[in-house]
Amino acid sequence: MFQSQPVRNYTEIFNQRGELYHRAMMAQPNARRAEFERIVQLSDLQSGQLIADMPSGGGYLRAFIPDDVRLVAVETASPFLQQNDLPRNQKLAEEQGGAPEWNRDFSSDSQLLCSDLSQIPLPDKTFDRVLSLAGAHHLPDLDKFCREVRRLLKPGGTFVLADVLENSRAAQYLNQWVDAHNSMGHQGIFLNQFTPEAVENCGFEINFAAPKAYHWEFDSEAEMISYCRSLFGLDLADDAQILEGLQTVLGVEKYGACCRMNWELMFISATKTASN
Repeated sequence: MFQSQPVRNYTEIFNQRGELYHRAMMAQPNARRAEFERIVQLSDLQSGQLIADMPSGGGYLRAFIPDDVRLVAVETASPFLQQNDLPRNQKLAEEQGGAPEWNRDFSSDSQLLCSDLSQIPLPDKTFDRVLSLAGAHHLPDLDKFCREVRRLLKPGGTFVLADVLENSRAAQYLNQWVDAHNSMGHQGIFLNQFTPEAVENCGFEINFAAPKAYHWEFDSEAEMISYCRSLFGLDLADDAQILEGLQTVLGVEKYGACCRMNWELMFISATKTASN
């Protein structure tokens, strides 16, 4: 079981269960292909662009973007940093015995940075695109994060945010079912109908904002159960309970030996405005 004290932010959560999350993603790297492809599609990536993925987890986005697009994965949780196979742009402070020095040469295809997501020590107007997939609901201040994203974007740059929508089945599953079957609990702060306006108020023009339903796909029911156990940290549930939760809250479809579970995220694409 995980430590049961209250855990509130992304770094604390994934410092405890990031290794299990990463194990799930490595075992089934294509299970969530639909959501990775959707966020990439909305980003309208162009050859030679420099993009940021934050929070990046284990650098999973790299597998879904073109080889000629340069990626900087920005992450805060040590298990992801330790297991991420992207080249390190810096060593962790504790490894250096002091504050890390940043190498701002982004000439390589992929690099990994360790940083607080509200204060990233990079210059203004660094990136052409910033993508954030399914991690923002654990950030304590989405407004502060969006303003930091705006600072880092070049003029006319695009920010694509994808996360769970309040009152959706995914929200119910995470904040009720997972909350009851993960000893750390789960209380995400999800996107809602007012989020596009809030992003706009941070200095963006909204291009697109809508929920998208799709599936997570698996070769077998057993793989789906194992994946969800690790990804969501379901240490208080057995296999039968996990399957029942997926079936009753989200919905599961079987086709032959394969199966897929329903999922949904809100996708927001926004352009940095010229003012300020």
